[in-house]
Amino acid sequence: MKTPLTCIFSVLLTLFLFAGSLRYVRDHWLFSFTYSFQLHIGIVGALAAIVLFVVLRSRYLLFLFVWAIAITAHAAVLRYEFVAPASENVAGQPFKLISFNVLGENYRNGKSIAEFLSNSGADVIYVMEGRPLAPYLSRIAKTYPYRMGCRVDTETCDLLVFSKYPLEGAKFITLSDLRRDRMAVARVTVHDTTINLVALHVTKPSQVGVGWFLAQSPLGVLQLPI
Repeated sequence: MKTPLTCIFSVLLTLFLFAGSLRYVRDHWLFSFTYSFQLHIGIVGALAAIVLFVVLRSRYLLFLFVWAIAITAHAAVLRYEFVAPASENVAGQPFKLISFNVLGENYRNGKSIAEFLSNSGADVIYVMEGRPLAPYLSRIAKTYPYRMGCRVDTETCDLLVFSKYPLEGAKFITLSDLRRDRMAVARVTVHDTTINLVALHVTKPSQVGVGWFLAQSPLGVLQLPI
């Protein structure tokens, strides 16, 4: 009885860990959702390997345990590759930017979110899925008179940009056929410094790869600072 169980659970755990290791086989945006769970898969796989080894006493489970620990460790290291280094203090004026996802069906909290954003003190605000804010645009405009989105530059409210400063060269860019006008670019001048604004809304992990790839061309023509 133990041999069939060892075979069954070993195969299942192998497939589970293989799913968490797909980035080493094929780096493709279709697998981005699985990539994002590599750390979780590694931890669960390691715990499962320990429990199964105690019960079934198969050496192959030790190999699976080492495999799980390896992808867990690498996933932990990857987290730090995307952490921006602490910058040195430099002379200049502060610039505050807020990025906020309202959630498209969150109408119940639309008013309170509009109040929060209006009182945030930010220079520029990016809002994703901003349909619930549509009834309160006039309230937000008292603090942020310049806007992109919601019948300004596009009919959709899927991505909005609110600014205290005039938005120069404002335009929306469609990255794919899945959703239109999911990228907005503009320029603002703050304290005699021109800043390029880029707002990008890609909602699902499975779309991050293709969205970011398609965004490379528009970003390439912008000058720093962004």
